[in-house]
Amino acid sequence: MTICWERPVSDGGSSIAGYVIEKREKTGLRWCRVNKKPVYDLRVKASHLREGCEYEYRVFAENAAGLSAPSTPCPLTRAEDPQFLPSPPAKPRIIDSTKTTVTLSWNKPLFDGGAPVTGYRVEYRKTLDDEWIVGVQNTKNTEFTVVGLSPGTEYVFVVKSINKIGVSEPSPESDKQVAKEREEEPTFDVSNEMRKTLIVKDGSSFTMKVPFKGKPIPSVTWAKPDVDLRVRAVIDTTDTFSSITLEKATRDDSGKYTVTLSNVAGTSSLTLNVRVLDSPGPPSHIEVKEVTKTSATITWDTPEIEGGGPVKNYLIDYREASKKGWSRLTDTCHRLTYKVADLQEGEGRPTPNVTWRRGDRNMAGDNRYTVTSTERATTLLIPKVTRDDCGKYMLEIENGVGEPKIVTVSLKVLDSPSTCQKLMIKNVTRGKLTLSWEPPLIDGGSPVTNYIVEKKASTMKIRFRTTDNKTSVTVRGVKKEHAGQYTLVLDNRVIKNYFDINVITLGPPSVPTGPIRFDEIKAQTIIISWDEPKEDGGGEITCYSVEKRETSQANWKMVCSSVVRTTFKIPNLVKGTQYQFRVRAENKYGVSEPLISSDVVAQHQYKPPGPPGKPVAYNITSDGMSIKWDAPEFDGGSPVLGYHVEKKDRNSLLWQKVNSTTISNREYRIIGLVEGLEYSFRVYAENNAGFSPCSEQSKHALAISPVEEPAPPKRLDVVDTTNSTASLVWLKPEHDGGSRVRGYIVELRKKERNTILWVRENKLPCLDCQYKVSNLIEGLEYQFRVYAMNLAGLSKASEASRPVVALNPVGGGSIYWYMSLFFNVTLIIPYFLQLLPKLNLTAN
Repeated sequence: MTICWERPVSDGGSSIAGYVIEKREKTGLRWCRVNKKPVYDLRVKASHLREGCEYEYRVFAENAAGLSAPSTPCPLTRAEDPQFLPSPPAKPRIIDSTKTTVTLSWNKPLFDGGAPVTGYRVEYRKTLDDEWIVGVQNTKNTEFTVVGLSPGTEYVFVVKSINKIGVSEPSPESDKQVAKEREEEPTFDVSNEMRKTLIVKDGSSFTMKVPFKGKPIPSVTWAKPDVDLRVRAVIDTTDTFSSITLEKATRDDSGKYTVTLSNVAGTSSLTLNVRVLDSPGPPSHIEVKEVTKTSATITWDTPEIEGGGPVKNYLIDYREASKKGWSRLTDTCHRLTYKVADLQEGEGRPTPNVTWRRGDRNMAGDNRYTVTSTERATTLLIPKVTRDDCGKYMLEIENGVGEPKIVTVSLKVLDSPSTCQKLMIKNVTRGKLTLSWEPPLIDGGSPVTNYIVEKKASTMKIRFRTTDNKTSVTVRGVKKEHAGQYTLVLDNRVIKNYFDINVITLGPPSVPTGPIRFDEIKAQTIIISWDEPKEDGGGEITCYSVEKRETSQANWKMVCSSVVRTTFKIPNLVKGTQYQFRVRAENKYGVSEPLISSDVVAQHQYKPPGPPGKPVAYNITSDGMSIKWDAPEFDGGSPVLGYHVEKKDRNSLLWQKVNSTTISNREYRIIGLVEGLEYSFRVYAENNAGFSPCSEQSKHALAISPVEEPAPPKRLDVVDTTNSTASLVWLKPEHDGGSRVRGYIVELRKKERNTILWVRENKLPCLDCQYKVSNLIEGLEYQFRVYAMNLAGLSKASEASRPVVALNPVGGGSIYWYMSLFFNVTLIIPYFLQLLPKLNLTAN
C-alpha cells in the first residue's frame, strides 16, 4: 500500500533531509522501519505485507539536527487487493425453449473485480417493451431456465455478474427468442468405442445402452433382421437413453442391431454389431479322395457357423464300417485336408471285373500285352517297352455294387540310363586320384557301353587335418549348397569303414515366394499378401518386414518390422500416389533378400454412385414438407453411405443444403419453410468414392397447410329479371375449407326440350355474393346454380334456383335486403307496378 503525508509546519531552521516511515501491525507492539534509505518524496510504497493484516503507519522528518517527533499514526488499514464491480458475462445463448420457458447458458465474466463472483442475475423483457423483468435475483450456475413466459411472445435476455461489491453492468442482449416448443432433429451421443463390434461369450448376458437427444423427445425402436426383439430382449427407454438387454446369448444373437430415433424434426438410425463367441458347427462337404489300399485323403469345407471366430484346428476320428466305435486319428490338423495312412486293404464282393484300356483300345484283346488279375490285384505286363508305349492307361474295376472305380496310370519310357551309384574317391596323391562307382539302376532300356568322367574346380575352401587318432575337415565360406551328406572312409588296407555325415547349413531364409498380391486397393490403404519362403534357412520364420516407397523417390520407408502373417494392410497412403512395396523374411539367423512388388496406385477401385431418383414431395404443411426418392441404379461398386438434400424456392437462384448430417433413409422431412413460397428439391448420394451427380429437380410444391374445397353457397335466389337479364344473390358457404373463398362461379341451364346441360356464365370468378346474368333469350325459362372457389378448388354446386322466365316485370315481386347487424335480417318488400306503388315493410 502507498502512504502519503504533508510537510512539517516548521523545518527547525534546517532544510528537511528526508523522512523515516515506521509501521506496526494491529496485534503487534513494536514499530518496524519501512524504508532503509531516506525518502525525499511525500509518499512511499510499503511492500512485503501480509494479506489480510491491518497496519498503521507514522512518519519522522529528518534534518541536520536529527529526527523529529513521530506523526500521529494513521488509521488501521487492511492489506488487501482493491476490489471493483465484476465485468458482465458474455452474451447469453439460447439452448432450449418451450411454450412457457426459455433456458439460457453463458460464460463466466473475464474479470471478477478482485472478489469472487457469488452469483448471477437474469433479466428479460418482451422485444416490444422497454421494461426489464428479473427472472432470478441470484443463481450460482451459468445456466438458468426462465419460466412463466407467454406462449408465442418474443423475448430478449441479459445476465449480470454479482460479487460482494455489487452487481455488474448487463451483458449484451441475447438473440431474440419466441417462447415455443423447440424442434431438434434426434441425434445419438455415442463414443467411437461403442461403435466397435461388441464381443460376448455364448451363454452370457449383455446390455447395449445408447444415449440420445432431440426435441420433442423422439420415439425409439430396436430392430434386428428376422428377430422380434420385443420378445427376445428387454428394452428400456427413458427421455435421454435407450438400452437393450439379452439374457443367455447364443450364436443366433450375433448380427446387426439397428436403433432408430424419430420425431417431427426427422429420423436418425444407428447400427451396432454384436458377435457371440460359440463352438463352431460341424465341417461340411466331407469327401474321400486318392484312395489306395493303405491310405486315403479326406477333404472338407469350413463350418457354416464358425462360432464368432476363425476355426484354428480340426479333430479327426475314424472307424471301420463294420464297427460302431470311433477312434481319434489326430488332435492337430490346421488345414482342410488330411491324408490317412496305414489302412487295412479291403476286398470287393463279388469279385470285380477288371478292364485295362488305352484310349478306346482294350488291352486284353492285344497279344502284345498280358493282363493278370486276382481277387486283390491286377497286373498289366508290357514286355520290351518301347518309346511308343508312353501314354496314359486306364484301369476300370466294376462288380455291380456301387459306382465303378477308374484309375489312370501314366507310363513314361526313358531311353537314357540313370546316374551312376556310390561314386567314391580312392588313392588320392599329389598328382592323381582314383574314382570308383557302381552301374546305374536303370540302363534306359539298353546296356551301358561307356562312361564319361567330368571334373570341375571346387569353389569350396576345404581344409583337412589328420593325426594318428583324429581327422577333421574345415569348410570356409559356407553356403546353402554346401549342405548334404559327407562320407568319411577309413582304410588301413585290411578293412574299409564308411561313415555318412549329414550337414545342415543354417542361415537367413530365402526370398519370400512371390509375386506380391494386391488383395484390396483403396485411396488410403492397400492390403498385400505373399507366400512363405521355400527355404527357412534352418530356423523358423519369426516375422516379416514390409517397406514402401513412392516410385518418384529412391528411399524406402519401413512400414512394419514385425508382421507375423503373410498378409498386411498398409495404412496412411496418399490418394493418387504410385507406390512400390517389398517384403523380407526373418529368422533367428538373419534377414532374407527382399521380394519387390509391381507398381500400384493408391486409389479407390470404385466410382461415385449414380444420381438418385427424382424426389417427390408429400405431407405438405405451411412450414415443412417431406420428400422421398429412389436409390441410385448404380452404386459405383461401393455401398451408398447416405444422402444429402438441397432446396430452392422458385424465385431464388441459389441452392441451399438442408441436412447437417448424412441421411441414411430415402426420405426426409424439411422444416423451417416460408409459408406461401414454392419449393423444389434435389438429392445427392454418397459412397466411399464421393458424391454422385444431383438427382433430377423435383416439381415445385407450395408450402401451405392442407386445405379442402369449401362448402357450397346457400340460399341462392333470383331477385330481379328482365327480358335479357337476371339478378342473383346468395349467402357465403358455412365453412371455407381452411382457405378463404377467392370467388364464385355461376352456371345456368335453359328449361327447353328437357335440356340438362349446365353452362358456365362468368369467365372470371365474381368476388361478391351477387351476380347479374345477361344475354338471356326473352321468353325462355332458366335455372341457376353457384360454386364457391378457394385454393383447393371448387365446392359442390349450390342448390339450383327456382325457374324464372326472362321477361320484363308486369306484376308483383320481392326485394331482398341483407343487413349485417348482430344477426342477419331479411326484409321482404312486396310491390305492385302501378303509377304510385304502395310499399309495406315486414320483417322476417
